Amino acid sequence: WFQMSDDRVRVGQIGGGSWGQRILGELTCHALSCTADVVWTCSTRPSNRIYDVRPHFTNWCEAIDRKDFDALIVATPASTHAEIALEAIKRKIPLFIEKPVAIGIEDTRKLHAAWIAAGKPLILVDHVYLFHPAYLQLRGILREREPFSIRAAFGGSGPVRSDCAPAWDWGIHGAAAIADLRPAGPAMLDYGNDWICKHTSIEAWSRSDQIVFNAQLLPPFDLVCMHNGITSPIEYVAYGTPLRNALTQFLIAVHKRASDRVQRAATATVRICDGMDLPLRAAEILEAEIARRDAIVAGSIS
Repeated sequence: WFQMSDDRVRVGQIGGGSWGQRILGELTCHALSCTADVVWTCSTRPSNRIYDVRPHFTNWCEAIDRKDFDALIVATPASTHAEIALEAIKRKIPLFIEKPVAIGIEDTRKLHAAWIAAGKPLILVDHVYLFHPAYLQLRGILREREPFSIRAAFGGSGPVRSDCAPAWDWGIHGAAAIADLRPAGPAMLDYGNDWICKHTSIEAWSRSDQIVFNAQLLPPFDLVCMHNGITSPIEYVAYGTPLRNALTQFLIAVHKRASDRVQRAATATVRICDGMDLPLRAAEILEAEIARRDAIVAGSIS
């Protein structure tokens, strides 16, 4: 699909809402502006023409047919993700897309099948908490531990999205973490958009201790170990925001023309990108939790 003109990655972006603006802000900051050029943007509302990137489109089908870009970023409403992602995969365009890659297990499976049929082109689904430095440290620690169990809790007092249920808005974060960590013991997933305050945490425990990652807290309290009643901070190297880290790894992969897996960063302890495999596992975990909750509700009503 793409033939890079030089060492800079030419990026096209679809979506100019609040999260799309954050992505453009990261791409135009000093850390990433020397790596990538945003060559066009697309959003349905002309008012979202931010950072004065030109040309600007209002029809993504027209934008995606251009040949003057190396990679695509999608930050549109969740209900549009599957359709856009499918076209990008068919064209083998390196794709960075916000979570969820699709709403529902069936559309996720269709995208996974299309990804395999297309030869596994580069795709990074931005389950953003997986790029938090404290999470990366947690994952590295757990790889060396005895069998562990986890509880992932993601939720808050909003947002309420008309096109995306809380499960696929909040729950997919925890499901992605469970899919990535693959605990040998039980895994519990909790989510909601009617909580009193925002909660983004992963608790992992074994027979000897408990490790807690809480993205709402600042270092050194965002990653701690609890052992024999004593809570101790776990040191890690804090580098970049999770979104910036995700974008950096994506751009590295595009630059090195990776296929289905992003190259390891110098300090990385995990596979940063697993193509469509991790999103599919996450969707299966989330669907199972949704079914469990539905069964409980049905039982209580009957």
